[in-house]
Amino acid sequence: MITIQKVSFQKKLVMLEQRRIDAQSQERSSVARQKCIEEHGLNCVVCNMNFEEVYGEAGKGFIHVHYVVPLHGRGYIQSEF
Repeated sequence: MITIQKVSFQKKLVMLEQRRIDAQSQERSSVARQKCIEEHGLNCVVCNMNFEEVYGEAGKGFIHVHYVVPLHGRGYIQSEF
């Protein structure tokens, strides 16, 4: 059995604090993704992995791209198609 006990405090406690958080996010280009699929298909050209073959229906339409230079070190990227 659980006993609930009322606790008294001499001063008020703050239960919620409001903070400001600034964040930067990057999103991959859906146009670049589609061009990649049109040119190379859904199989990875480096390792030949196909997400649908490995994960079934849950992997359908997924692709994987290997990068020579990792994206996290590039900053803003502009590509020509």
